[in-house]
Parts: sequence; C-alpha cells; structure tokens
Amino acid sequence: MIADRLTEVRSRIAAAARSTGRDPSSVRLIAVSKTVSIDLIRDAWLAGQRDFGENRVQEALQKIATSADLEIRWHLLGHLQTNKARKAAAAFAAIQSVDSVELLQKVDQAAGDAGRRPELLIQVDLAGETTKYGAGPGDVPKLLEAAGRMQAAQVVGLMTLPPLAAVPEDARPWFRRLRDLRDEWLAAGVPASMLRELSMGMSGDFEVAIEEGATMVRIGTSIFWSRHGNDDDVRDVVETEETRHFAGIERNLGVSPIDLRQRTFGTSMRGYDRQEVTSFLSEAAADFEGVLRENDRLRQDIVRLKTSLTQFRELEGSLKSMLISAQKIADDMKENAAQESARIVAEAQARAELAAQKAQARLEATQREVDGLKMKRREVETSIEATISTLRTTLDFVREQDRRERGADTNVVLHRPHVVHSA
Repeated sequence: MIADRLTEVRSRIAAAARSTGRDPSSVRLIAVSKTVSIDLIRDAWLAGQRDFGENRVQEALQKIATSADLEIRWHLLGHLQTNKARKAAAAFAAIQSVDSVELLQKVDQAAGDAGRRPELLIQVDLAGETTKYGAGPGDVPKLLEAAGRMQAAQVVGLMTLPPLAAVPEDARPWFRRLRDLRDEWLAAGVPASMLRELSMGMSGDFEVAIEEGATMVRIGTSIFWSRHGNDDDVRDVVETEETRHFAGIERNLGVSPIDLRQRTFGTSMRGYDRQEVTSFLSEAAADFEGVLRENDRLRQDIVRLKTSLTQFRELEGSLKSMLISAQKIADDMKENAAQESARIVAEAQARAELAAQKAQARLEATQREVDGLKMKRREVETSIEATISTLRTTLDFVREQDRRERGADTNVVLHRPHVVHSA
C-alpha cells in the first residue's frame, strides 16, 4: 500500500541523512505524481504527504482543481514553456524547471499579477544532454543576477537531472558537481536565500543525492508503483518522471540493461572472447535501453490518450448535462413567461377597469356640474326677465307720469314731499 511505501521511503531518507550527520527534516520529499490518479494522491495525502510534483501544467491544473479540499504544495518539475508561465505562476507553490532569464521574468510578472509568491529553482544541465532542458553552469550566474530584481517570485535553489546511471553510485559525481557549483556561487556573493535548496535524486539514487547534500528528492516509482508487486491500487499506474525501465519487458525477458552490463545472467557466454563479449554486451545494453525508453514513451502516449478519452467522455457528459439543463431552463422560461404574461394582462385589465371607473366618476361629476350650471343659467335668465319686466313697468310708469306732468298744472310738483314746519 502507498502508506507503507511512504513509510519505507521516509525511513530510507532519514537513514541517508543521518549517515552524513544531517537532520532528516532537512530533506523534503516530493512525491512525483505524474500520470497518477487523484485517488492515489489522496491516499498519499492521508498518509501525511504534502508536497507533490507534476510534469505537465495542464494535467496538474486538473488535479489541483479536483483536490482543492486538500492542503497540497504543488511543484512543477517538467519543462515550462513561456506561453504557460501565467498559468503555472498562479497554480504552483514551486517551479523547479526555470532555465532562462526570459522564463524567469515572465513567471515573476505573472506571479505579481496573480498575487502569488512561488518558489523557483534553476534547472542546471550539468552533462550538456540534448534530450534534457536546463541552463548550462555558465549561464546560471545571469539567472541569479536577474533573480535579484524579481518582485514576486523568488529563486531558492538549484535542480538537476543527471544522465541515466546503471548504478546509483554513477550519479554521485553529478550531485557533487551541483553542490560544488552552489558553494562557488555562494562564495562569489550570491545571497544564501537564493541557493538554500538542492533538488536532486529520484527513486533509484536519492540516498546518494542526500549524501551529497540534496534538500529535496523527487520520488514517484517507489511510492506509487511497485515493480514486482501485485497491488490492485497501483497495477495500472504509469511510471513517473524518473522511471528507467519498462518492467513488463524485463519480467518477460528475465534480464535488464543492468544485467547485461554486469553479466549476471548466467554462463551462456562462456568460451567467447571476453573483450568482444563485453563490447557486445555494452552495445546490446545501449540498444536495450533505447527500446525500453521507446516503450516508456509509447506507454506514456497511451496513458495520455486514455486521459484525453476520459476527458472527452467527461466533456460529453458535461455537455449532455448542460443541454438537459438548458432545455429545462427554456421550459421554465416559457412557463414563467406565460405566467408573467397572464399576470401582466390581468394587471392591465384591472388598471383599465379602474381607469374606466375613475373616468365614469369624473364624467358623472362633470354632468352634475353641467346640470347645476344649466339650472343657474335658468335662474339667471328668469331673474333677468323679471328685471327687464320691472324695468319696462317702471319705464311705462315714468312715461305716463311724464305725459301727465306735461298736461297738468305747472305748479304741481309730483313726488315732492310737503315740508311741515314746527311751531
């Protein structure tokens, strides 16, 4: 089980550290989880593992999203293209594969924009292998100088991938070389904070790396994949970054490239010239390793295709769910629209009826006002007619008086009152 393997790996790390007088806590274990399912990652997390390493940004982003409930420090171990610097800077706690000033600057800018402060390790290519990425030792000082001007991300150390070794001891010179370069740059004045980490050593050689000063070891095979075991939970797990051999072929043939080089497969070569046999074995081992690497690549391609197929199936399921949801939403919208339309019509009818009632009330009030005015008009007309009649009568009376006055005695004064003088 994964918990048991983690316990064994940690014990070996502690033993290697103590063998050189180091504190085991000074060595951080990075569980390389490339192509490993999220379920196995959760098993490792439950066993106390907190640092996990991934090789590809896209695969890692999916795992990060599905493990958001776990407190995990994600490390990017594989090569990072500059066009993916923004995604990586926002997602990873550490990026161990920085190999150019341009990439360094892009990651720093992206980290600043995202409000993140990822730790960066400069990948150093010590052997000059064309199949591996990394900055040459002569280019590292330029990266360290540029690192001093960063605002968000921070360079904390160095990482290296040594050439393929037949035995762990063959990797020791490369680990020692990286440690010596670190010491040289420290002596040259590079701040210790930029060189506190040395990430080197994997499943096949991590103990040697610790003896040479490694502070981080990247282990996947020894945790997630048992080469000779039959555990159901790891049977379909693909080799991680540092896997060197295709186990199925080795088991079928009963021999490995290491066996070829060490001639431990029996006495079938007895009687042949030793030098020719040795030369033949070396060539066969090299060819065998090439075949194994090609099989590794093909198997990884199969896993990627399976992952893509799974993703497409998940996408298809998501699209179907979205279509069903959209149809339901459309139906709900139609129903809501019908209800809303009925409500609006009812409100409009109620408002129209209310307006009609108000208009009718105003009309009736106006009619009453008109009737009142008509009545007043008749009253006024009657009053005017009475006044005119009175005026006519008065006029006739005045005329009659005037006529009489002309024919009567001039001494007679009409309507003049008599004055009575008091005695």
